[in-house]
Amino acid sequence: MGAASGDPVPTLVFFHGGGWVVGDIDTHDNYARTLCASTRSVVVSVDYRKAPEAPFPAAADDAIDSVRWATAEVGALGGDPRRVAVAGVSAGGNLAAVAALDARQQGIDLALQVLVYPCIDPVSAYDSMQANAEGYLLSKLEMDWYNHHYSGHDPALARDPRRSPIFADVARDLAPAIVVTAEYDPLCDEGNAYAAKLARAGIDTELLCFPGTVHGFFGFGPDVPSAQQAIRTTCFSIAHKLSRSHEA
Repeated sequence: MGAASGDPVPTLVFFHGGGWVVGDIDTHDNYARTLCASTRSVVVSVDYRKAPEAPFPAAADDAIDSVRWATAEVGALGGDPRRVAVAGVSAGGNLAAVAALDARQQGIDLALQVLVYPCIDPVSAYDSMQANAEGYLLSKLEMDWYNHHYSGHDPALARDPRRSPIFADVARDLAPAIVVTAEYDPLCDEGNAYAAKLARAGIDTELLCFPGTVHGFFGFGPDVPSAQQAIRTTCFSIAHKLSRSHEA
């Protein structure tokens, strides 16, 4: 998806959700189109490999490769090389974070990372995982199932930064971040914890924690006003930060 303007525009490399097991670029087409229209960006929607047929690190490797490709080919896409960003929802937020960490190691300057209710840490015990364990669209049991299919139960593997970005060594020159969390989401606290870790490392980090929302709200239609307001706020922030990076 791209802009009709002849001027170079930002490029968002987008990773769909689905627990690394389900979902694809078609199930998340409305997400990509919303980002494209609301942020005036080219959107590269990535169809990465999924578990259990292709368990960890297949999806992480595909995410990393897609960002390396996009940064090399951004000109052909009509994009501005100074404004390449990664974005993802849920498991896709995990992959966006992983790709951002790799980009920094490769000397690739990303303009922004957008992590929407991301799966960041399957190891630690978070209050929201218990408080929102059931009844809010995504359940703790479902997350356990997704985690099992993606990377099994090896404790060492679960702490691999390509699997769990919360365990990565974070440098100050990592891409600026927008971290979006939902109040009634089992993943709320781990997303908040990652935002806090980035901020402590000196990274420009904006945490948007939306009250009254649940996991998956970015795909909700106009009948859910709280979700629509959260989407508008998120997209406005993305557009603002990408515009600011263009002026820098």
